[in-house]
Amino acid sequence: MAGNPWENPSEEKQKGRKEIAVRRLCELEALNVTVKARQKWEFYRKSRD
Repeated sequence: MAGNPWENPSEEKQKGRKEIAVRRLCELEALNVTVKARQKWEFYRKSRD
């Protein structure tokens, strides 16, 4: 177990990975919301024409 680097990564590396993962998730979520809002707006505009 001590010889396996994946089994027990250093605290610093683990923290960094978690932060990156969270940041990516936030970016994805923001992108998703933007796309959904845009689609809704397009639909709204088309239905009014």
